[in-house]
Parts: sequence; structure tokens; C-alpha cells
Amino acid sequence: MVDTAERSGMTIRELGERFCLPVEKLKKYEACGLIAGTEDGEGERQYGDEVLGKLGLICTLTEAGFTCEEIKQYLTFPEDSRGARERILMLKRRRGEMLDEIHRRQKLLDKIDFLIWKNKKKEE
Repeated sequence: MVDTAERSGMTIRELGERFCLPVEKLKKYEACGLIAGTEDGEGERQYGDEVLGKLGLICTLTEAGFTCEEIKQYLTFPEDSRGARERILMLKRRRGEMLDEIHRRQKLLDKIDFLIWKNKKKEE
């Protein structure tokens, strides 16, 4: 077994514990090309600092509803003003979709509240 101090990164299990993510989700991220590990001499995958830096962003984008392909696209934009504009466009588009969903759900809540009110009137 390789001592933790000798390793160049974290195992997938350690990564999952650090980010409170199931190993299966991390394996999915690796399978779709969002993160990459390297194999150590023991046949175990190791994940370096670059993965740690990316994983918080990946989790946020996933939670916001971005697909793996969209996240890959987001991550491949260059780190310049053009790339920033492209990322902003993607984020604003998703933000708009989220707001539409919030408004749709709010309308549904209003209908439910009306039904509660209507039934309370009958109850009295």
C-alpha cells in the first residue's frame, strides 16, 4: 500500500468524502470527461489539485441543471474575455430557465393555496 504522504493526490473515495459526493457520481464525472485521475503503481486512481479546484464548479453547475456536455463546453472556453462572455451567456441562459421554473412552480403554489382556502371555507 502506498503511504498517503507519498501519493500525488487523493483516491476517488477520499475525493468523495471531501466533497460529500458518492463515488458513483465521481465515476460518472470521469466517464463523461469532466475530471481525470491518474493511475498509481497500485492500480488505484489518484486525483490531483486541479480536480479539487474544478470539482466545486462542476457540483454547482450540475446542481443548476447543466448536463455533462454543457459543463465540458463551459470548462473548455478560453480564460480570456471571449471565454468569459461565452460562460456568462451560458449562465444567463440557465438562470433564465431556472427563473421560468420558479415562476411556474409559484403559479402552482398559488393554485394549491387557493384550493386550501376554498376547502377551509367549506370546513367552517
